Amino acid sequence: DGSVPASDGEAVHPRLADPANQTIRLPLQLDIVRGAVQRTLPALRESVALGGWNGPHTTLDESCCGDAAPKLAVLLRAQGVPARLVESEFHYYVLLDLPDGQVVVDPSVRQFFGKKHAPKSMPQVFVGTIGDLNVFFQRHAAAKTTRYDPQRLYFRESVVREEILLALQARVLAGGEAEYDPLRTFLGLPPAAPRPPTVARLIIP
Repeated sequence: DGSVPASDGEAVHPRLADPANQTIRLPLQLDIVRGAVQRTLPALRESVALGGWNGPHTTLDESCCGDAAPKLAVLLRAQGVPARLVESEFHYYVLLDLPDGQVVVDPSVRQFFGKKHAPKSMPQVFVGTIGDLNVFFQRHAAAKTTRYDPQRLYFRESVVREEILLALQARVLAGGEAEYDPLRTFLGLPPAAPRPPTVARLIIP
């Protein structure tokens, strides 16, 4: 069901994924995760744009990790993906503990590479092993706009934030705010945000 037994505040200990030691299952698991992430993107983009984390009309290119990562984790869990929300020193992202290695899913990775000016070849959401993450930062080093390396961005002081994720899930299910409606639609729930009444207009020819 996508639920993950994890204590709030549990420390994250990254296991370095060595491509030479990966089983054949991990690439297949990565493809499944990428497909699940791709399905969430329309709802995630719309919800982040409606949210108030970084002002109206925020996109995933911007510094919206505290809004985007929890929402993405909720949508992934709804698809049976064992997503955990992680808070590091100053970043939020999604971590999957799979049998063959840990997978990082970062919906706002482009904020570290010039935001809306990030290379067009760069995916909007990073999905990969910790080894892949290091290679990704090396490949795009010329576009990087932060001085911090992946180890500090993702794993320094990193802990599981299960209570934040469960609280968001409860708010989404309860509805009432427009930013949650795209997530509710993805979950197969009706919109719950109050809508302004339609006012009849008199049209004079």
